[in-house]
Amino acid sequence: MVEILTVVCVCDMLERNKQKGGTVTTATATPKLFRNQRKHDPDSECAQAIRDTYWTMFGHYAFPGFNVDDFDATVTQLQLATGWHKGFVKNAILGHAALQELPRLRELQQDTRVMDVGHLTAVYTAIEELGPDVTEEALKLIDDILFDTFTPKRHDQTVPQRNTVTDRIRAAIKRMDPDRAYDKRKRQQREKDTADRFRVDEFHSGGKDRAVVELMTNPLYARKIQANVTAVARELGISHAEAATKLLSGECAGIEVVPVLNVYTPTNRAVGGPVYLPGSGWTDIEATSAFEEWLADTFPIQRNLDEAAEKMLKGYAPNDPMRRAVHARHRTCIYPSATARPSNASWTTASRSKTAAPPRWTISSPYAKSITI
Repeated sequence: MVEILTVVCVCDMLERNKQKGGTVTTATATPKLFRNQRKHDPDSECAQAIRDTYWTMFGHYAFPGFNVDDFDATVTQLQLATGWHKGFVKNAILGHAALQELPRLRELQQDTRVMDVGHLTAVYTAIEELGPDVTEEALKLIDDILFDTFTPKRHDQTVPQRNTVTDRIRAAIKRMDPDRAYDKRKRQQREKDTADRFRVDEFHSGGKDRAVVELMTNPLYARKIQANVTAVARELGISHAEAATKLLSGECAGIEVVPVLNVYTPTNRAVGGPVYLPGSGWTDIEATSAFEEWLADTFPIQRNLDEAAEKMLKGYAPNDPMRRAVHARHRTCIYPSATARPSNASWTTASRSKTAAPPRWTISSPYAKSITI
């Protein structure tokens, strides 16, 4: 009863104050901030500026619909532009990309930039443990948990550490599906086992029985398989998944295709030296050894890309050697903000202008020789 009378008195005072032409000042609660967000602290403000910069550079990856056609090329471009370590750039991209599935956390990060790259790395690596068939329900639960985690409950609260993010996501996964709970021993065993292997795992998801076919091998064989799948898919007019299924199930007997794999090497490459596989990067010792064996058993076509380094054509479209040189030099279209691969990008943009002079195509490639197998 006292509380009701008090409210009436306050309201009456406000009404009388308005009638007299006075002003009313009301106090608002100071928003709670983590310790790393403290105002007028030089160290905190510098750290906040760094996180702001990360969001400026990588924030666009956090929004649905933004995809990268050639991840390795994007990483390399950013690595060269910043001088940052390759692993850091990869984690920054993938960490921000994980926010595409977490709308509440994305909005929070967009407003506050409270999380650094370490936090975001913990987010995406923990979510990866759910596998490719993660449900919307699971993602919503994780989104809510992380939103709560990075919303301070008191002023100057210490910001949660990376291991806190990991532990809370793993705890949520364990509650949702005990079979997917994190097992350190099993993970260490998987990381140790890098030998070639083939296996089939069956599972039930979304009311359907599904299966995963997994092959562990070196990057060269992986790209050879990819080239064969692509050739069969193109020949039969089917999807890559259907082509892979037909190849592995033996339903492609009698179909003749010519898969093509472009491999780039320096002109003076010594036997046993690494080669560059588009999409995979430079080969390690195992993949290089497999390449040498494959090279000895086939009849590759070798092209010297130095010959395409300086060319001028009368038309607007580059010739075939130029195309290969561009593929070697640039993993993606070099137009600002473009992410398309050179093979998918437009080569004849200049032809839209009737008054434009014929372009001069200049190529400067670090990979002077192309081997097509």
